Amino acid sequence: MQKGTLILFILTLDMLLLSSSNTLVMPFLPVYLKNELNCPESNLGIYTALCYSITFVISAIVSPIWGKAADNSGKKAMLIRVSFILSLSYLFSFLATTPLELCLSRAFQGFASGMSPALLAIASYNAKKMHTGLFMGTIQSANLMGTILGPFIGGMIAQFYGVKECFLVVFSVSVIVLLLNILFIKEPQNEIDGNESDEQIGFVELLRDPVMKSLTLCILVNALVIMMIVPLMTDYLSRMVSDRAVAFSGMVFAISGLAGAIAAPIWGHLGQKFGFLKILVTGALGSGVFYLLQGSVNSVLLFCIIQFASGFFISSIAPTVHSITAKHIENKHCTKAYSLVYSSQQLGNLLGPVIGCLIVKQFLEDNMFLVAGCIFLIESFFLLYISYKRKNSA
Repeated sequence: MQKGTLILFILTLDMLLLSSSNTLVMPFLPVYLKNELNCPESNLGIYTALCYSITFVISAIVSPIWGKAADNSGKKAMLIRVSFILSLSYLFSFLATTPLELCLSRAFQGFASGMSPALLAIASYNAKKMHTGLFMGTIQSANLMGTILGPFIGGMIAQFYGVKECFLVVFSVSVIVLLLNILFIKEPQNEIDGNESDEQIGFVELLRDPVMKSLTLCILVNALVIMMIVPLMTDYLSRMVSDRAVAFSGMVFAISGLAGAIAAPIWGHLGQKFGFLKILVTGALGSGVFYLLQGSVNSVLLFCIIQFASGFFISSIAPTVHSITAKHIENKHCTKAYSLVYSSQQLGNLLGPVIGCLIVKQFLEDNMFLVAGCIFLIESFFLLYISYKRKNSA
């Protein structure tokens, strides 16, 4: 196995572990809190919301700090550090005996937020220029596959052994991945161009960069819309099917994730060939159109077909953003850049359910796909405007 292929395999395994472990026990947390940690019914809603959200909050705050540390002290060191923290967080979750202890272990897991920026930075360095899109697409595919496999594997383990054992399984796998990172991942060498002023680039300077502004906005919108739909999907599908709405909603999410896992490497290749900005525009436009179509059908079969199509287009956004970041930002600053992108994604993950439950559900529940589609269409028009300005300034 070639060096680049081996590194891509290990980084893909890292992303698969990260995404699947995030979703492995999420669907079962209320049951776990109530049945195994004896959470009182009166406090169940509070602890469930806290367990869900606290990881995102900590991640959004800590990720830029880790990113700056990685660019200063080394990306491999950061990857190993946060892999170790992730392993410990699952061990703490396994050992938790009260709802508060579980919430604290979930908060501790938020400190592993540097894993995604670090592995993306290592991937962008190891990817040859002609393979950047393929590298990022493959890693994004692993991310989406993890979100599909996580609930499935977690459900099987919870069914036969219990939810608590899920944490033990993820802890064991994370230790194996940690060892692989220590043994096989090499520290990328910073590019040296003699420009000392570049050493002073920080988050403020990155946020002033118009390209980084656009990329962080795109990834925030992407995460926000997806998570806005998540808490409302079961209620929406219950209007089409009188029973088994929960099963159907799980199937619908799996279909979308499967489409993304298939499409992400394809989008990466197309971006390398035709230009990543064009792919970003296409992804946002296609996502908007198919979200609008989803809100106008009453057939479950047709709904699933359109969901597959929307998952196909929406999966182009994350790897394209990562690929543009890799090409636009120098290697010695790229972990900070990926940290900003990751924090924006976590902010979208946090705001999405709030907007979905507090605003859309109260006023626009019947038109939630209309709202989602319009958001993506506005984003696509914004990106078209950027593309137009680039052509005129060239």
